[in-house]
Amino acid sequence: MSEEQPDAVVERVAAGHLMRTGPHPDAAGRPDAVSAVDPDAALVTAWCTCLLWRSRLPWTAREHTDAFETHLARVRRAARILPPDLVDGRFAYLPCADEAAALAVAETWIDLGSARSRLFLDGSGVVIAFADVQFPTEVALWALRTDRTDPSAAYLLHALEYLAGPNRTD
Repeated sequence: MSEEQPDAVVERVAAGHLMRTGPHPDAAGRPDAVSAVDPDAALVTAWCTCLLWRSRLPWTAREHTDAFETHLARVRRAARILPPDLVDGRFAYLPCADEAAALAVAETWIDLGSARSRLFLDGSGVVIAFADVQFPTEVALWALRTDRTDPSAAYLLHALEYLAGPNRTD
């Protein structure tokens, strides 16, 4: 087991999550979407290198930063919650409607995980550590169908779907 201090582990995990941007598809047909004077004013899509956060909103990179910071805050929080043997694996945050809904998700799915696919209660959310995307996808689908989660969980499902898609080696 590592002798790393907990805060160092959290920062090391967060350092593995970097925001990347690419041209937004709507930018091609809009002359106001691209600025030769200020390249930072161009409309872009943004994603995290973990592939579990992405934004297709037609914003500038600066405007995507706040949403990315929310993702990073969840990553740091999850790194504090997860046991040391799961910190270096994949994990996702499932936002729930409230603490009671999060507890219902945890109670329903806690025994259905495995050694590398488990979930952990975090206030009004659930942190899901996973070895493959099937477990968090099933949890998120169930939570959405039973109104246990807030609508933003649909973004997690899209990200998991993307991650499980063809040619994904990460």
